[in-house]
Amino acid sequence: MIKKIIFDYGGVISYGSRTDALAGILKLDQIQREALEKRLKHPDIKKAAVGAYNKEFVSTEIAKVLTDITYNDICYAIYLASQPESKMIDLVIKIKEDYEIYLVSNSIPEYSEYILDHCNHLFDGIYLSDKYHARKPTDLFEKIISIDESFFSNSIYIDDVRANLHLPQTYGAIPIEFISYSNLIENLTELSIIE
Repeated sequence: MIKKIIFDYGGVISYGSRTDALAGILKLDQIQREALEKRLKHPDIKKAAVGAYNKEFVSTEIAKVLTDITYNDICYAIYLASQPESKMIDLVIKIKEDYEIYLVSNSIPEYSEYILDHCNHLFDGIYLSDKYHARKPTDLFEKIISIDESFFSNSIYIDDVRANLHLPQTYGAIPIEFISYSNLIENLTELSIIE
């Protein structure tokens, strides 16, 4: 019996890649987009996602490669890219009537601030990589299991990254790879979560 639905944030609640979102908001040309993408793949950004740096670190790092865009515009773009899709919020609110709803996500401090300030009320619990100093697909899940070994039992786990689905499934979650909103609705309907 399903008791909880567990969502990833980036790529699911706010779907699409963060790089694509930022590039679109900032109206980057191809050269700028490639510079942004390269910077976001840098090991220091991965460290930010486990809480190694302060809130402004990622914005500052992006500003180093997008020198013709103001720091304030970069911060605002990150804010906009952090926002959830309205259809996903409506879905979370709908299923929250019958299920516990959790969020488990790799997150940089700028995104985490937005999530905690604006989305906290939607979830029964939130596990963000920068707050727990561990990233998916392994370390963050293992930290959660060390806190509550039955966390993934009787649950559905939704993530857009296939590699992140294995460990929750091992611990009892029904995995759903997020491909699109309509595909998610089909999966949740098949599982009788929604009608």
